[in-house]
Amino acid sequence: MTLSRVESRRSERHGRSKPPKNGMRIAIAVGAALSAAAIAFAVWPRESAPAQEQPLAASSEVAAVAGQAAAQAGQAPAEQSQAAQPDGAAASGSAEASAPAASSAPPAGTAAAGESHGGAGPAAVPAGSASPAPSAGAPAGGDTPALQPSGTDAAPAQAAAPQPAPAAAKTESAAYIDPAGIPDGVVTLGTPSSDVEARLGEPEQRINYRYTKDEWLYSGDASIYFDADGNVIGWNNPKGALKVSVGEAKPKADRIQVGSTKQQVVDAMGTPDSILDYRKAGSSWHYGKSRVDFNPSGAVKGLVNTDENLRIK
Repeated sequence: MTLSRVESRRSERHGRSKPPKNGMRIAIAVGAALSAAAIAFAVWPRESAPAQEQPLAASSEVAAVAGQAAAQAGQAPAEQSQAAQPDGAAASGSAEASAPAASSAPPAGTAAAGESHGGAGPAAVPAGSASPAPSAGAPAGGDTPALQPSGTDAAPAQAAAPQPAPAAAKTESAAYIDPAGIPDGVVTLGTPSSDVEARLGEPEQRINYRYTKDEWLYSGDASIYFDADGNVIGWNNPKGALKVSVGEAKPKADRIQVGSTKQQVVDAMGTPDSILDYRKAGSSWHYGKSRVDFNPSGAVKGLVNTDENLRIK
């Protein structure tokens, strides 16, 4: 056997022994890649987000990375085998290197299906699907609503209670007569007919004038006059037989004049002998033969001092 033939056989043996070594390296690289993929799935953050929000692309990317690692691990031994083997052997070696890499990538949906059955990983969502819509009432864009201070805008501000207006000074009309100066148990202006009968007794005669006024006649030429509502509007008491009064005279009261009020006349002159009411034309108070005339508003409009008994300014 010649030296050339021995070297040829030695080279053939050397070329045949390398493919098993290269295949062993490829198998080791593929196993390492699959182990890395399994570890990645085991430590995948399942509780960081809802299951529907984990895309299927994550499992596919992990498988692709594992395939690339296996391909890179087998690429160097394949290049060495191509240098020692003929062209046909190099082609078969590269095919063997690419086959395990392709088989390491699981088909689309495989990882998601396995995890959904086992419950070990997040559920997959098809690529391109929209994320779940926010619940009703949640602010758009994830913004947190501004907190309102308690007791400011939560309820409308309570309106301040209206303050009562200051009481205006009491102004009496010219016809006003202070009831405090009228003795109890007497008949006065405005006394109802029922009280008149109780205080003065049964009249001798009742005269109904229908559209004007009623008149009750008492002895001594005395009379009581009523309006249509039955209230006293005047009297005729020339002899002082009836217990009637609008008040008593005050010794230091001012004298009266045109424009004086009824209360000022009472303070200066006391209760008149006769009061005649002319309705819209006013009224007249008689002191003997003297007379004080009032306009409809109750102010003095004229003085007739026949008996010279009026206290006039």
